Amino acid sequence: MSNLIEIQSQIEKLQKQASEIKTREFHKTVQDIQAKMQAFGI
Repeated sequence: MSNLIEIQSQIEKLQKQASEIKTREFHKTVQDIQAKMQAFGI
């Protein structure tokens, strides 16, 4: 069974991964919106 320190370390790593994924998805979404706006002349 994992101890508290190991679990906290895992949580920290997962939170960092989640933050990186969120940033990538945000930028991808913005690019998608900009492309659609350009396609529709907005």
